[in-house]
Amino acid sequence: MSEIPEGWRQVKLGDMAQEVTVGHVGSMAREYSEGGVIFLRSQNVVPHGFDLTDVRYIPVEFHETLRKSSLRPGDVVTVRTGKPGATAVVPQEWTLANCADLVITRPGPSINAHWLSYFINSVVEGFVSSRLVGAVQQHFNVGAARDMDLLLPSLDEQRAIADVLGALDGKIVADRKLIETARKLAVLWLHGAASAPLADLVEHRRTSQDPAECDAGSVAHFSLPAFDERQRPERVSPGEIKSAKFRITAPSVLISKLNPRFPRVWDVMDLPNVPSFASTEFLVLEPKYSSTSVLWAALNQPVVGHQLESMVAGTSGSHQRVKPADILKVQVADPRRLDSAIAERITNLARVVHNAREESETLAALRDTLLPRLMSGELRVKDAEAVVADAV
Repeated sequence: MSEIPEGWRQVKLGDMAQEVTVGHVGSMAREYSEGGVIFLRSQNVVPHGFDLTDVRYIPVEFHETLRKSSLRPGDVVTVRTGKPGATAVVPQEWTLANCADLVITRPGPSINAHWLSYFINSVVEGFVSSRLVGAVQQHFNVGAARDMDLLLPSLDEQRAIADVLGALDGKIVADRKLIETARKLAVLWLHGAASAPLADLVEHRRTSQDPAECDAGSVAHFSLPAFDERQRPERVSPGEIKSAKFRITAPSVLISKLNPRFPRVWDVMDLPNVPSFASTEFLVLEPKYSSTSVLWAALNQPVVGHQLESMVAGTSGSHQRVKPADILKVQVADPRRLDSAIAERITNLARVVHNAREESETLAALRDTLLPRLMSGELRVKDAEAVVADAV
């Protein structure tokens, strides 16, 4: 480790934490309920926050039998398997919560929970990656967490560092809520609209190309993981993509044929300034009669999802697909019979979503740049505060 800043000290997490333990390990399928106590799993914890898209619940009575894995506000939870090291702080409003297969750290009096969460997220690529165990599914265990070296400033400075980074994450959370509200409103505007077969409303583009053949320094890759992570294409070297993909040459809507119970509909309203490629798990659809955003809202209608789920082929829960020809048969809202004012509202709402995602990506990049410098003491809080003030 580099030189320790004045007033900081190097300590072990296990020596400073009140407790480091692990969430419930064991079968849970029969214990879930429609409501009750929130029950976190690995997929629900992301760096600096939570993804509750597929969160589960357990009855209060069962929660009370799982004392060891019970969570308290201010606990720091870290993913063991899946994306090991991803860490977040249990929020104050979760007065009852439980979890499975997460490392639970209860900070001692010398550690600020939010600072600790930022610290662990900052060492995922270094310390955490070097401590993964398991031949098939690697995981980060409790012993490795206890052995983690912390470069610990004073409690006041920990709070100040957490506040600076938290200002960025607070804006990201606000953007996320804005995105969800705007998305729901856009979809709602099409409720009950007259419908037509999707094939009548789009051009289905199927031109494929090996990105490695592109004479470009980088390309935009619209992949399933990129959609799932932040709905922003990855910028990669053409040689990093190992197979042919669909070209995107005009504003389009991408819809995944994989696992329609988890709908993936991507509004590509603006093309990047580099060649763009879509995973072959997507259909590339150019709208004939509307903006991409109206088509995007139409394909996000629950009734469309129900139609697609009825068409799946394949028995594996993770590999169910809908044939492209069947997707093109679904009935969707017909923009030709839509009031122009409604179409404009939907397009404007989609632009709000797009802009908020762009802002969130910029803020997250800034946070990730500041994070290791603040944690090492290379950048002091006052200097970081000036940078953040300009951003938010």
